[in-house]
Amino acid sequence: MPMTLVYAVIFLVGVSGNMLVCLVILKHHNMRTPTNYYLFSLAVSDLLVLLLGMPLEVYEMWSNYPFLFGAWGCYFKTVLFETVCFASILSVTTVSVERYVAIMHPFQAKLKSTRRRALRILITLWIFSILFSIPNTSTHGILLQYFPNGSLVPDSATCTVVQPLWIYNCIIQVTSLLFYVLPMGVISVLYCLMGIKVSLMSFGCDHISYLYLY
Repeated sequence: MPMTLVYAVIFLVGVSGNMLVCLVILKHHNMRTPTNYYLFSLAVSDLLVLLLGMPLEVYEMWSNYPFLFGAWGCYFKTVLFETVCFASILSVTTVSVERYVAIMHPFQAKLKSTRRRALRILITLWIFSILFSIPNTSTHGILLQYFPNGSLVPDSATCTVVQPLWIYNCIIQVTSLLFYVLPMGVISVLYCLMGIKVSLMSFGCDHISYLYLY
C-alpha cells in the first residue's frame, strides 16, 4: 500500500506536469522552438510510461501472477519501457549537444538549429530506440511453473526472462554502455567545456569593463 500511494502521487504529478508541457508547446506557436521539441519528446516518453507502464507495474505489485495479457502483452510492456528509456536518454543527450553548439558556435547554431531538423533528429532517435529495444524484448516471454511431478501450476504465468541469463546479461551490458555510460560521458564532457567557455567569456567581459573604467 505505501508503494501504491507513492506511485499514485508520481502518476498524478507526472501526468499533469507533462500534459501541461505538451499543451503549452502545442497551443502557443512561439513555443515551438527546436529545444522545446526535445522537451516535448521527453514529456511524451514520460506520459507513455505513466499512462501505459505504471498501471502494469502497480498491477504486478498486487498480483505478480498470473500475467493476464499473454505473450504479446509481455512483449509490449518490455518494449515500451526499453523504448521510452532509450528515447529519453538520447533526447537529453541531444539537448546537451544543441546547447554546446549554441554556446561554442553560436552563428552555426543559428543557421542549423531549425524545427525541421529537430523533427528529423527526434524521429531518428525514436526509431533507434525501438530497434535497440528489440534484443531485450526478445529475451522475455511467459514463464509457467510446474510441480515436481511435472504437472502445471495453475495461474502461474509470469512475464519474465525466458532465454538463458548469459544472453540477457550480455544485452544489458551492451545497452548500459551505449545508453548510460557513453551518454553520461558525452554530457559530462560537453558541460565541462561549456562551463570553461562561459567562465572565459565572463572573465573577458570583466577584464574589458575594468580597463574601460580604468
